[in-house]
Amino acid sequence: MNKASIVYWYAGDELRPDGGGARAMAWARAIEQLGFDTQIVPLRTREVAVEGQGVGTLGRLKKALLPMPLDKKLPKIAEQSDLVVATVPAVFRSALRSSASDRLIFDWMDLWSVSSRTIGDARQSSIAGGRIQARIWNRREAAYPSLVGSNTIAGYSEYEAMLQGSSRPMRWLPNPVTYRPVAHTAGSVGVTRLGFIGNFYYGPNVYSLRDFLTRHSALLSNPKFEIVVAGYGSEITKTWGFPITVMGPVDEVAEFYGNIDAAVVPITHGSGIKIKAIEALAHGVPVFGTAHVRDGLPREMRKFVIDLGRLGTDLSRYPRVPRREFESVFGFEAFRKTVSAAVSDLRLESCAR
Repeated sequence: MNKASIVYWYAGDELRPDGGGARAMAWARAIEQLGFDTQIVPLRTREVAVEGQGVGTLGRLKKALLPMPLDKKLPKIAEQSDLVVATVPAVFRSALRSSASDRLIFDWMDLWSVSSRTIGDARQSSIAGGRIQARIWNRREAAYPSLVGSNTIAGYSEYEAMLQGSSRPMRWLPNPVTYRPVAHTAGSVGVTRLGFIGNFYYGPNVYSLRDFLTRHSALLSNPKFEIVVAGYGSEITKTWGFPITVMGPVDEVAEFYGNIDAAVVPITHGSGIKIKAIEALAHGVPVFGTAHVRDGLPREMRKFVIDLGRLGTDLSRYPRVPRREFESVFGFEAFRKTVSAAVSDLRLESCAR
């Protein structure tokens, strides 16, 4: 049996079922179904990444000045695999040096040229470093796709842009999400609950939500609206000085969506597809978001992400995504078929079935 390695930041008990973690797990599941002995190979531990343990003064300074890492070494255990799916751009250069191109799939969850610039611009200390990194990643994003067996990419507008420059296959691969509209839990009469769920250890979520709350202070002061936040590290929002209801981490995202009337996805930093918007659509709640969020979706789905300027309007006027339409784009079977096609691009002995 051929061996496959999915290279991601974390693995095992440290692998959370949020955006990137859920995508890595979906990759592993799909590859296993194609007949590979599959493992998720981590690049680091969450303890170091979140708590900062083991990071010296120089490391903290580097993190403050440079928003994205440039290079990480491909772990030895992955080098020995018949198929390597690299999901972290920082490991791409090492993978090209240590593995045959016909064994490599590069999964572009995000375009780091965009992430470097937008995350860098969020802090004065990292603006210059972010702009320099953005130029470096622009060059890599132009060159690397043509050097591997196949490429997959999460954001739709980014997929369209990169499709033009690669001589190797480029496939759009959104995160798979289960369609499961939730029963609504009654809240205060006459109060509309607007919710945001995310990983608050991830900078773009913090920068974007704080900016949204600052810009919509009038909405926050209106007793007819309540802002509800949830997710890893969401307790930090209690220190921001805004009237927010904090649910904290939730075992099931359905619990969160059952407690809100509409989701807000005000993301303006980072790149890729915004899994928060897809999850909200899957749970049957209206979604308000930015143009940046809509750009990550195919054109036929963008109409379901309502402009933030319409906050406060009657929610019943906005249609929900029909199940069949949703699953044809975001269901696991659609994900598995695209993964199968990407593996077939490599022409390995153990091919997609």
